[in-house]
Amino acid sequence: MAQSRRFQNICISRETGSGGDAIARLVAARLGWKVYNDELLEAIAHRMELPVDEVRAFDELAPSVVQDWLLPLREEHYAPQEAYLDHLAKLVESIGRASESIIVGRGAGFLLPRESTLSIRLFAPLNVRAERVAERMGVSFRTGRRAARDLDRRRDHFDRTMHRMDPRDPHNFDLLLDTNSVGFEIAAEIIIRAVEAGRPRQPERSPWKY
Repeated sequence: MAQSRRFQNICISRETGSGGDAIARLVAARLGWKVYNDELLEAIAHRMELPVDEVRAFDELAPSVVQDWLLPLREEHYAPQEAYLDHLAKLVESIGRASESIIVGRGAGFLLPRESTLSIRLFAPLNVRAERVAERMGVSFRTGRRAARDLDRRRDHFDRTMHRMDPRDPHNFDLLLDTNSVGFEIAAEIIIRAVEAGRPRQPERSPWKY
């Protein structure tokens, strides 16, 4: 029974280019769980009736102080970013209740119950991550390095602003994994083992029949 497991969901916080999506999908393939990364954006875009690329502009972007101040004055007329944040929170909570899901980013680990969520932080040296980003974007190493730093700052600011949590504080996670050191496959295996270790043990059958 799903509710008897120690970990109902996995939430992955990641540095840019550390392999969050790839590792999530390796774990999901083994556990038979669902992954929510770009899938979150697609679901939110559908609810907002906007193109995915337009919603992506608001993804993991913290609202400004001015927006926080103005929001109570226009509660019935959310700006797109505020609507995105509202849909994101509700969607993550819904996914959490369904269980057996892996959520990448968006501060999901700070929204779901800590006691039933395996919260993971992935990281790797900047130069390694910059190479991955540059290859994925088809740009120079220098541009990839700048893009990785910029996106890291954006995500960190999002978590600090929206959840009042520091994504770089190791105390906020159950597992910290250097994906350059151990590689994607081993990182996925460690996560899988943690989930499996949290499953209730099956009672041993007696060899004797009565």
